[in-house]
Amino acid sequence: MILEQSQASNVAWDSQLKYAVVHHSWSASTSLISDIPSSELQESELEIQVPTSRNGIVVVTIPKVKRLAPNLDACSNWLRYLVERDLARGHIFLRSLWTGATELLSLLSRAGLIFSHSASDVQQVDTVKAIQQLVVRSCVQYRLPWLLELYLDQHLSGFDEDAETFLEIAEDCHWARWLLLSRDNKYEYEASFANAMAIFAGQSILTLDDMATFGSELMALSTLAYAPVLPQKCLYSGVKKQSGNSWQCSLEQLQAGLKPFPTLWNTLKFWCLGKKVKVDPADLPNYLQWRLSLFSSADYGTSLLTLLPRWLPKSFKRVLYLSIQVGDYPSLVSEPCKTWF
Repeated sequence: MILEQSQASNVAWDSQLKYAVVHHSWSASTSLISDIPSSELQESELEIQVPTSRNGIVVVTIPKVKRLAPNLDACSNWLRYLVERDLARGHIFLRSLWTGATELLSLLSRAGLIFSHSASDVQQVDTVKAIQQLVVRSCVQYRLPWLLELYLDQHLSGFDEDAETFLEIAEDCHWARWLLLSRDNKYEYEASFANAMAIFAGQSILTLDDMATFGSELMALSTLAYAPVLPQKCLYSGVKKQSGNSWQCSLEQLQAGLKPFPTLWNTLKFWCLGKKVKVDPADLPNYLQWRLSLFSSADYGTSLLTLLPRWLPKSFKRVLYLSIQVGDYPSLVSEPCKTWF
């Protein structure tokens, strides 16, 4: 055969490649695929059929890739494994249709495309983004939170357009939404709420009240701390018409879980009930006692002044000291605090 002769330069490139793979010559194959003529490449896109929780089977597309024209069906599994890997590094594939994403992701992983930081060519940007979306979709589908977290650490520095696309892919997967939302401080409340919904999987958690109902008062309170409105607008006491806001929470729901924290409980009651103390000269001792309660623990065992770090400016401590010690009532301040000034 002419292919056995040394004058193989006159033989068509596809014939040389087919000969190399049939004879299991990896050295000849890798030499040929490192310099592929443009005539042997076809513009194409990958179509992957993947299942979703809402829409059944959907077709995910990875655009702007190339497909190798020659048919390599005669290639052994071992050599095909190596050829596909080297071709994929240049976004070149042997086929366009894929059933499921696992086989394709395995190929992309072998080619080093999963954790590649960015596209080397402007024309590859859409391809790289589509691969990233496929990885996120697969992590959600196969419940791989650790892999998704590692992947986001590599590819997502903040909350941008890519993150919004990933959120759409996550759909109702709450742990994935938490991983995405927690990457930006602007979405702390949404991230905390998504985390709670992931923990209470299978339960209907629509508001902080629901969260506290299932016995997680501290979780509800922690989420409330990130609410987009003031705590006074989140808390209410008694029966109140539902406003439809997820940050709505009643004091009665929180009371059981906050028994070990009387200071915090008293503060929340003050926020919720909004009692205004009238400054009446005839009732000045009671007023001062109430104001002292804002700077002390519930059982008055610890003063805020005692807890202040010593590196705070003396002027600040003095203002706080005077705000408590008014008129002829110096006994309201603990004695050790006086030595600071």
